[in-house]
Amino acid sequence: DKPLLAHNAGRAMNPASTMKLVTTYAALDILGPAHTWKTQALADQLPREGVLAGNLYLKGSGDPSLTLERFWLLLRQLRARGISTIGGDLVLDRSDFRLPPHDPAAFDNEPLRPYNAGPDALLTNFKSVRLTLIPDAGTRSVAAVVDTPLDDVRVDARLQYADGACGDWREKLSVAVTGTTLALTGSLAGSCGEKALHVSPWPANLQIEQLFRALWKELGGSFAGRVRDGEAPAAALSLLVHESPPLAEAVRDVNKWSNNVMARQLFLSLAPTRPATPEAARIQISAWLQRKGVSGVIIDNGAGLSRDERISAEGMGRLLLAAWKSP
Repeated sequence: DKPLLAHNAGRAMNPASTMKLVTTYAALDILGPAHTWKTQALADQLPREGVLAGNLYLKGSGDPSLTLERFWLLLRQLRARGISTIGGDLVLDRSDFRLPPHDPAAFDNEPLRPYNAGPDALLTNFKSVRLTLIPDAGTRSVAAVVDTPLDDVRVDARLQYADGACGDWREKLSVAVTGTTLALTGSLAGSCGEKALHVSPWPANLQIEQLFRALWKELGGSFAGRVRDGEAPAAALSLLVHESPPLAEAVRDVNKWSNNVMARQLFLSLAPTRPATPEAARIQISAWLQRKGVSGVIIDNGAGLSRDERISAEGMGRLLLAAWKSP
C-alpha cells in the first residue's frame, strides 16, 4: 500500500495506452464483467416466402467486438430464419452514439492505420480490412491476398521483393485508396515471410457495405438496395438480436492487444444515458475516479491515443490497488 520509491508521483502526465487500465477497470466496476451489447436486426414487416419486402435495419449498441466472424453469424441467422431476398435498403442505425466528427489523420497523419479508427455504435470488424502479403523467393515477387470478404474491391499491388533483414517492414510500405481500389507500393524482404497487413481504408458505411454484400452473396442471399444511414422506426419488427461476448472478454482483448477503438467503445458505453456522448462518459468516469480517491485526471477518449489525457503515477497506483482488492 506504500510505494518503495516515489519521484514526481503526484504530477499528472500523459499515460499513453496505460489509460486503458482506467477505462477497463471503470467498465468492470460500473457495468459489471457480465455486461453485453446487443445488435438488433429489424424490419418494416416480416418476411414472406423468403422475401423481406421492406428495409432491413441493423441497430447497434456499441458492441466493441462485432468481428467478421460474428457479423457473418448474424447474417447466417437471418438466412436460417428464411430470409433470402431483401427488397429494400440496408439501413444502419447508429443512433445509440452521438459523436462529433472524427478525423483519423488528426493524431499522427496516418488515417489508414486501424488504431486511428473512431468509435461507432455499429462498429464492425474494427473498421479494418486484412490483407496477407506473401513474398516468393523463387519469382522474387510479393503477392497481396485480401482475407476480409469484400464485394467490389481491387488491390493494385506493386511491391518489390527485397533481400536482407525484415526489420520494421510496415514502414517500408505505402497504401493509397482511390474509391474501392487499394494501391500498395514499397518493398517487403523475403526474410519477413507472410505478413498480415491491416488497414482502415473507408468510411464506416462503405466498409460495412463491402462486407455485407460479399457475405450475403456467399450465403446465397439477394440484395439490390442501397446501404445508408438511418434510424429504425419505432414500429419496426425484431427479426433477431445478436448478443456480444461479455465485457470481461472484451477487457482482455483491449488490454492484451492495446486495441484503441475497442477502448473507445467501452469509454462511450459508460455514458449513463442514450444516445451516449463523450462528455457524458467523461462526467461518469470522473465521478467514479473521485469515489476511488483519484483526482486530477484528464480524460479524452479513454484509449490513451491522445495529446491531452493525464493521470499521475500515484493516481494510477491507487487505482491498481483498488482493482487488486476488488471482486
